[in-house]
Amino acid sequence: MHLIDPPKAAPFVETALRTLREEVTPETAVLGFVGCPYTLATYLVEGKTSKEYLEIKKMAFTEPDLLHAILKNLAESIGEYALYQIEA
Repeated sequence: MHLIDPPKAAPFVETALRTLREEVTPETAVLGFVGCPYTLATYLVEGKTSKEYLEIKKMAFTEPDLLHAILKNLAESIGEYALYQIEA
């Protein structure tokens, strides 16, 4: 896995946030969104939403280093994406 480059991966987000900020008053909060690393990892590992989360639980016990690496990468990427939204 590699870290995301938000301007390349989602340039439309910057456009949307800038347009929205132009349309609202300065007193109006414009909120962005990021997902939680564990939630995103679950989708990556399970391949879909899940009620039992069997695959990611199995990974936590059988391949904890891999799961940790995935979570670390996602956390760093989410941080970059959040900063991208703030700076937009």
